[in-house]
Amino acid sequence: MLETMRGALGRWVVKILAVFLILSFAVWGIGDVFRGQTQNETVASVGDSTIEYETVSTQLGRLLSIMRQRVGPDFDLQQAAQLGLVDQTVDQIVNGRLLELEAHRLKMVVSEDLVRQTIFADPRFQGPGNQFDRTAYQQALQTEGMSEASFVQVTKDNILRQ
Repeated sequence: MLETMRGALGRWVVKILAVFLILSFAVWGIGDVFRGQTQNETVASVGDSTIEYETVSTQLGRLLSIMRQRVGPDFDLQQAAQLGLVDQTVDQIVNGRLLELEAHRLKMVVSEDLVRQTIFADPRFQGPGNQFDRTAYQQALQTEGMSEASFVQVTKDNILRQ
């Protein structure tokens, strides 16, 4: 009889612990276990806008790609941080956002024609006879890991900042 009581008590203790475990998951959630850690953290705020971790990460990825081409494939994020490139990237994004806000306040716009002329005049995209070479353009975009639409937007933003 004592064995029966001990076994029943043990099952009740296990059931109570299981209920507490289930309740703790219900209260705190388990979504991040399945989704992975989200990186929607705000790195900086400029005016009413924020600069998210993803924006900085994308820009740093491009910079690392360029640095690996120049210095070698072993160049990593830690070396970039030691050289101050991470802080510099965040500063550039913040300064760019400040300039964009001021340009918006002044109601400045950039025409599509000016963007096209700027891209066509870029020496990186010149072929024989100093003419725009679409193949060189597409190769440069691929190397930088950018789509044409995002490159056009970056070019437009750069013109606006200037």
